[in-house]
Order: sequence, then C-alpha cells, then structure tokens
Amino acid sequence: MIPSHAVENFRLCTVFGPERDQLHGYDGHPEIELALARLYEATKKQRYLTLANYFVEQRGMEPHYYDIEYEKRQQSCVPKSDGTPWMIKSKAYSQAHLPLSEQRTATGHAVRFVYLMTAVAHLARLRQNEQQRQICLRLWQNMVRRQIYITKAIVSQGAGEAFSSDYDLPNDTAYAESCASIGLMMFARRMLEMELDGRYADVMERALYNTVLGSIAFDGRHYFYVNPLEVHPKTLRSNGIYNHVSPVRRRWFGCACCPPNIAAFSNRLVIKSTRPASTRSM
Repeated sequence: MIPSHAVENFRLCTVFGPERDQLHGYDGHPEIELALARLYEATKKQRYLTLANYFVEQRGMEPHYYDIEYEKRQQSCVPKSDGTPWMIKSKAYSQAHLPLSEQRTATGHAVRFVYLMTAVAHLARLRQNEQQRQICLRLWQNMVRRQIYITKAIVSQGAGEAFSSDYDLPNDTAYAESCASIGLMMFARRMLEMELDGRYADVMERALYNTVLGSIAFDGRHYFYVNPLEVHPKTLRSNGIYNHVSPVRRRWFGCACCPPNIAAFSNRLVIKSTRPASTRSM
C-alpha cells in the first residue's frame, strides 16, 4: 500500500518535463522509469506514466542533458572533478548517445541497459505503443543473438561492466554480473507479457539457474558479483586481466549492489510462487 500523502507530495513530476521551467533531462542509472510506470498502475494517475515516458523519450536527445548539468556544476561552487566524468565522455555508457528510436545494438553499462529496456517494454505494453515495442524487439534480438553467453549471462568485460562487440564472449574474463542477470530476467518477463512467446521464458529460466541462483552460496551469506564461465585459481593471482574475478564467493563487496538485489529478487520469487496468479508482480 502506498501512503496517499507520499503520492501527493511526489514532486518529481514538477521538476522534470518539457515545460520551460522544468529540467529537460533524465536519470543517469535507469530505474525511476519502471518505478513510475508501476506507480501509475497502483494509483491510475496519468502524470506518473507521462513522466516515465518522458524520461525514456528524452534520453539521447540533443543538447545532451549530462553536458548541460556538467557545465552548470563546473560554474558553481561544487568542488571541481579531477577529470571529465565517464558519463560525459561516453554517452553510450548510460545509453544516452542516441535517442532509443535510433539505437541498434545493446550498448554500454549492461545493468543500466536491461533496467532501461525493462521500463520501455513495460511502457510499450501499457501504452500500446508500437514504436516502443519495435525498439524492444530490435535491441532484444541484438542482445540474445550476438551478446549473450550460453548460460544466458550478459556483460563480457569488466571495463565499465559493459557490453563490448558482437560475439565477443570470452569465457575466462567474462563479467557476467549477477545484477545484470536479474535485470535481464526483468526485461524478459516484460517481453513475455507483451509477446506471449516462450523463448523469453527460456531466457529467464537459464539466467535464474545459471547466474542468479548460482551466484549464492548454500549458507545464503556469500555471493559472486561476477560469474565467468571458466576460472583458473592459480592464474588469478598473477594476471591483472582477472582482477574482477574471485575464485570463491565473498561475504560483501565495495560496490554492494548484488547481495541486496539477489535478496530482494529471491523474496519476489517466493511471493510470486505462493500468490494467486492474478496478484503476482516482479
């Protein structure tokens, strides 16, 4: 249940948007788009769906919002950064190099990509929008035909935790991040709802068993952040290309996104498996 006062005081809709006195931008790490779409489903307030769609359609438009904000911060009293931030140098890192309607390949930080596409697929179904459906189909096909492992893990490189290029899928240096597989399942689930095609369920199943569940130790307290398909423990200590690889599951990480993400996702799986079909959501 969402408290009514929380919904009414949700100011994001007044801060971002197409009007002159609003910010013409979008988030750096896509997540709010899906949250807004689900908030619309819970409240039936059109403004949340409208803002979710605005964030999706504004991404990649010029002038780039990241450049505008960076210039503002450079001219303000905010401490200057030592170098140009990654998101400014590489717009593809956050899928902001082009409008989504012009993108042809799965690009950039993989978790950002699948979270963004989960929202686009959710919006396409809610809005019955054919253009957004075609974007999802095109980018899904590129990802699953050219940039996915046999285990249905994604992310082939540690640099930027990102996609690289078609068919570049090394076994030993694979990143195959646990969070990316959760995001992949979320994207696949929306595609399944939209297309009613069992191939999307097949991807969900392989990602679940091979990466998401496989990343957790039996005690439920140790995790793999990355899940390469091939590991030589003795080599890891002497070769820097394996700095991101651990031969054993760890209790915690400096960037601790995977353990709580896995815990939250596992809880949703339990809830989905015990609730009537009409009340399930992920």
